[in-house]
Amino acid sequence: MTASPENLAATPRKAPGRKWYLIAGLLALAGLLGAGFAFWQTLTTIGDDLQRADFPGQNEVFLAEPGTYTIFVEYPSGSGLDPAVGGLSVEVISSQGDSLDLNSPNGSFTYTLDNRTGEAVLQFEIAEPGTFLVVGDYSGGDSGPPVTLAISKGLGGRLFAGIGAVILIPLLTWSAAVAIVLVTFLRRRGAR
Repeated sequence: MTASPENLAATPRKAPGRKWYLIAGLLALAGLLGAGFAFWQTLTTIGDDLQRADFPGQNEVFLAEPGTYTIFVEYPSGSGLDPAVGGLSVEVISSQGDSLDLNSPNGSFTYTLDNRTGEAVLQFEIAEPGTFLVVGDYSGGDSGPPVTLAISKGLGGRLFAGIGAVILIPLLTWSAAVAIVLVTFLRRRGAR
């Protein structure tokens, strides 16, 4: 027997099972759990690569990757930055003794981690990983308050990526779940 349009039209379509609604619900739940994990991962690891040192004085830091690094001034959250810290002069020196160019950061960036707030104040670039000497003294021999500087590469980028994952994971999984529900509903209704 050959298939003719009349025979095909008479063949009932099998309705998808209700299990597809369950699959859609599980997918939506997985999206929530994935977003929660991405949020937790971002919050708990965002400050892991901050290298902190107290100034005035000099400290060695190991910078493991080439690229742009940002220097942040840290202070206790809620207290505000002591204006006298503005007189701190900072220099970053390579292992060959070269002083690196320090520039203002591209834009304003502030973070709060572990009851400490950090404000981006300087940026510099390195071509090769290595140990660098960071020197911070108050200019003109003036004395000022002790200050903690934190150095990081890509802190803003990691934060942006973490927030993006928190938004994108549920968006994609919920879109897929809605598509599954709609296709299942329409096919079940069409099979009746």
